[in-house]
Amino acid sequence: MNLLIKILLFSSLSVFSQTFVKEKGQFITTTYQVEKSPLDFKFDLIYYIPQGLEDTKNAKTIVFLHGGGGSTTTRQGSISAINLYTSSFKKIADELNAVLVFPSGSGLNWGGFMLDMLKQVNILLKQELEVDPNNIALVGHSMGAMGITRSAMWLADQYAFIVPIAGGMKENYAIERNLNTLFDVPYVHIQGKRDHFADFLKLSLAQKDKMEKLEKKYNQKSKFQLIIHDGNHNHPQELTEKTLIQLFNIKK
Repeated sequence: MNLLIKILLFSSLSVFSQTFVKEKGQFITTTYQVEKSPLDFKFDLIYYIPQGLEDTKNAKTIVFLHGGGGSTTTRQGSISAINLYTSSFKKIADELNAVLVFPSGSGLNWGGFMLDMLKQVNILLKQELEVDPNNIALVGHSMGAMGITRSAMWLADQYAFIVPIAGGMKENYAIERNLNTLFDVPYVHIQGKRDHFADFLKLSLAQKDKMEKLEKKYNQKSKFQLIIHDGNHNHPQELTEKTLIQLFNIKK
C-alpha cells in the first residue's frame, strides 16, 4: 500500500488514546491507534510536565512538530527525530513552566493527515491533561515548520499562536485567502540568514512582502512577524525561548 493511500485512510478515521500517565519531570510516550484501521496504524505522542508545574489544569502548552525529512519515514525514525529536540525544549518548558508535547509523524511526516491529527491531539490534551484550551502554542522546526506553512490557515482556531522555525511558505500556499488568517492569530516566523536551505529565507521574505501589501490594502496591521537572525538552519534556543515568553505574555 503506497504512502498516499495510507494518508487518505488515516485522515478519514478517528483516533483514540491510552490513558495519560501524569508523571512530572520525565518524558512519557502515549501510543494512539486508528480505530478499525486495516493498517492497524499507530502513532506516538511524547509529552513532558515540568516538576515546578503545580497542576496541569489551565497550564500553558507547547505542541512541537519535529523535523527530520528522509530520516523519519518510519515510526522509529520519527521517534529518533523527536529525541534530537527533547533536551533543548525541556529547558524551555522548565523555564516557561509549560507542558511540552511532541506529536510524532510516525513515518508519514507532516502530510495530509496532520490537520485531523492535531485537532484530535488538542482535544485529548484538554480532556486528559486539562491544559488551558486558550493557551496552546504550535511550534515546528524544519520539516515541522514546513508542515505549519501548509496548514496554519486551517489551524488558526486551534492555537493561541503559531511559530514556524526554519521553513518557508511556498507560493501556492501564500495566497490572499490563506494569508488573511494571519490577521487573526499571531504567526511569528523565525528564520536564519545562513540557512543552507536558501529557499527558506527567500520564501519568508516573499511572505513578509505579501503580508505588508495586504496590511496596506486592508489598512490594518496583521499578526504576522518575521524574525531573521544571523544563524543557520538549527533552531536558535535563546531566541525561541525569548519569543515564546513574549507570546505567552510571561512576566520575567
